Amino acid sequence: MMLVLLLMGSFLIATVETTADASDLNAQQKFDLLKEQGISSGLADGESGLDQNMNRAQFARVAALILYSILKKYRY
Repeated sequence: MMLVLLLMGSFLIATVETTADASDLNAQQKFDLLKEQGISSGLADGESGLDQNMNRAQFARVAALILYSILKKYRY
């Protein structure tokens, strides 16, 4: 779940103005950035779930939110 989220998040991170390069961030930092952007909220218990697989519905939601965020930023 989180591997795909982090991969997709890398594209979002590239569009977010940040002082750190995306390659300098660890998995938890990338997740935290996605959480700040409203892309992912983690699991119901508040954990990040970085060690769990993502199902199709979760992937579709994250993909749509990332795409929306990118399009919104560039006003498409």
